[in-house]
Amino acid sequence: VGATYNNSRFDLYNYFKYLKKNKYLTVNPVEDTETRTILATESHQVFSDKDFKTIMNWLEVNDPYCLLFVRAIYYTCIRPKELRYLQLKHINLAQRVITVPASISKNKKSLPVSIDESLGRELKALKLSSHKENDYLLGSTETIIGEKRIGENTPYNRFQKCLKATMLDKKNYTLYSFKHFSNVKKFKAGWTLAEICGANRHGSLVETETYLKDLL
Repeated sequence: VGATYNNSRFDLYNYFKYLKKNKYLTVNPVEDTETRTILATESHQVFSDKDFKTIMNWLEVNDPYCLLFVRAIYYTCIRPKELRYLQLKHINLAQRVITVPASISKNKKSLPVSIDESLGRELKALKLSSHKENDYLLGSTETIIGEKRIGENTPYNRFQKCLKATMLDKKNYTLYSFKHFSNVKKFKAGWTLAEICGANRHGSLVETETYLKDLL
């Protein structure tokens, strides 16, 4: 990410500046390196509390599938693409853990995600054990669980329908906004940087710190 790169560049620049000043080096090797453009998070705007409530209320009445999809993002911080690929065999309700396999994970690492009590109740209601382990948790807009993976644009399109119906489609809200809103709530509730890092499966605390700075 641009911000992570720039922060590291800044730290290295000051370190080598110190070495050069004290004549350990004759040049600062970082001096001529470029600063990278930081991508704005505005394309995934964080919800206001009021808008979040409006959206969830609309989905509860009109779209049970999209409601569970966005709740899963909110409670687990699992990315939308990873959720589409999630199969029942990746979910252990007894241990309250979802293991996102490396093959579908953005960072290519197989890491566990805790199942929140609220999400746990919703998953139990789906009677996961009565389905095949290779079925997809969010594979069908009609039955929720399905044998085939849901289309790439299906959750996105359903959420866009919600935004238009609630007249919130001009605010740059996306499916990622649920993940960002969840993290802002965690931060304000007193979660530590390490806890938020673990919940998001970030590679380092620096990544999490930069991520939160962008959001807040």
